[in-house]
Amino acid sequence: MNGWGKRTGLRLGLALLLIGVCAGADYRLGGSVVPSFYNLTIDVLSNADEPTVFNGEVSIAVQVVGTAEVRQITLHKDAIDIEECWLYNESGDQVQPIDSSQLTYEEATQQLTVPLSQALANGAYTLGFKYTGKIRTDMAGLFSASYVEQDTGKTKWLAVTQMQRINARLVFPCFDEPAFKAQFQLQIVRPSGYEAISNTKLLYSSAESKDRFVDHFEVTPAMSTYLLAFIIAEYTARGNVSEFAVLTRPEFYNKTEFSFQVGQRVVAAYDELFQQPYASLGNDVLQYATSPRFPHNGMENWGLIIYSDDVLVKEPGYTDGWSDKEFTIRIIAHETSHMWFGDSVTFSWWSYFWLNEAFARYYEYFMAHQLYPEYRLDEQFVVRQMQLIFATDAVNSTQPMTSPEASIQTPSQIGYKFSSIAYAKGACIVRMWRNVMGANNFDTAIRNYLKQNHLGNTRPNDLFNHLIKNWPADQYVNQEHFLSDFTEQVGYPMLIVNASRNNHVVYVEQQRFLLNRGDGSDPDLRYTVPITYATNLAPDFENLTPKIYHHKPVNLVELSFEEEAIDWIVLNLKQSNYYRVLYDKPLWDSLQVAPVLLQPQWRAPWRTGPRLSTIFSTSLVWATSTTRMCSNSWST
Repeated sequence: MNGWGKRTGLRLGLALLLIGVCAGADYRLGGSVVPSFYNLTIDVLSNADEPTVFNGEVSIAVQVVGTAEVRQITLHKDAIDIEECWLYNESGDQVQPIDSSQLTYEEATQQLTVPLSQALANGAYTLGFKYTGKIRTDMAGLFSASYVEQDTGKTKWLAVTQMQRINARLVFPCFDEPAFKAQFQLQIVRPSGYEAISNTKLLYSSAESKDRFVDHFEVTPAMSTYLLAFIIAEYTARGNVSEFAVLTRPEFYNKTEFSFQVGQRVVAAYDELFQQPYASLGNDVLQYATSPRFPHNGMENWGLIIYSDDVLVKEPGYTDGWSDKEFTIRIIAHETSHMWFGDSVTFSWWSYFWLNEAFARYYEYFMAHQLYPEYRLDEQFVVRQMQLIFATDAVNSTQPMTSPEASIQTPSQIGYKFSSIAYAKGACIVRMWRNVMGANNFDTAIRNYLKQNHLGNTRPNDLFNHLIKNWPADQYVNQEHFLSDFTEQVGYPMLIVNASRNNHVVYVEQQRFLLNRGDGSDPDLRYTVPITYATNLAPDFENLTPKIYHHKPVNLVELSFEEEAIDWIVLNLKQSNYYRVLYDKPLWDSLQVAPVLLQPQWRAPWRTGPRLSTIFSTSLVWATSTTRMCSNSWST
């Protein structure tokens, strides 16, 4: 997902949430009953008098595991009304009658409990419900959208889903946690004149009556509930809906050629990079669909990525300019990367949300740069992402990328993880890892991580194990510290650089960078910091392999230039690592008059040779009251 919507809620809901927290409510489901398959039917527009009501029926194949007695089954629902409930064993026989009026519902935790008159033995069962729900207007769960058809002036209606974060429970009773992966088989009952699209191929349509049809879809791969998606609309497709297509309203058909071409290039590039082609992940079809009303730029539902109209639709002479196309390229690269990072391999709990979004934001810029280098997104990344998040991450209200699971339980706490820390800081940290390890080592680690955890759920250590296994043998660093310092701790360091002995020795120390050291933040945090640098003796600005690490317990690092004194030194080349640099005044002054840095080819972006911004990084310059300068590193 790229972008996040505003969190809203009624006062009553917040009050109930607070009551649940105060009462020690358990927001997590147990692991004694595990789903494996959902057979789901959604029926829309069946009653002209109540067009916002939909009917649903779901049969959930579950497995009872473990040694504890199971005398109740608890799952999620929200704002749907249960009419019937049943439970069958593996042979298809009713286990026991269930009176739907005996079901209990806890509004704070959104948990529905099915009481059982006798304990269930280990084995397979089918739990089913008939229910009704509302087609909403708040862009959560199943919601409505509309547009005015240009040629006729008619208002056209469509229904769209948005299940992330925890909105699948608005559409059907389910085990709505990311670790409860299951397969889904979907049927959509809809009026004639409409068609349905979903995560997988349409198998066939059957007539329910003269004016109503049922669309039957292929079974999905095992995936988390928040990735289920469907649209009911009057859409047309560019491409092959059995392989790759862009779907939108008919009048937009001639305006989706650019996004269609970008999508083809992006998928092929990820196939090659990850060496695990999309078609091998478990879903043959990949569809991009648009919506005139959507809470985000895009949502990465497996096989059906839904975008807002302006991402995929390019109006000639209006929304097809340079920046508009760059926006399309980035968002397509972002959402498509989720087919691997998020859909095939999914975080095990919301406290590790960055495992999805850090990689998607990183590839949004660097895969896009690989395919469309004319946009120079590798350079724009530093300004748009690193400089953005440096301000957020330097105040007391920041948060770590990884939070303890116990601290992320309630809906509002889950929403807390949907922040720019997961996206922008996460992408900066991924970029740092790749620069430190080298492209080949990093890419190998990522391929192995994706393959080993295909269709599974992960925690950060699952990723770290592969990074460590592929770590360069010639780099001495405590990898566990390095990987955890920037993910489990908040903030980032500032390296303070001073020269002595007539510039034969440079001393580097670190402290946490804070915008306001009196805002209650912990100023004593320390990090394991990779150091890259160039000098007038070795003006190599391209080698991003660390020459040394500032290890967490070490107070001072010494860089020695015994044979010949340096005239100038630049740390953190291309701002490849996640920290700021503070130079003492003599070193800062030397940077401003360094001959190699003042040559025209370093300063004029239209001339041949490296740009100054690629040597250092495009960054903000900050002055202290002591006239020493802090940069990231400095550029003009």
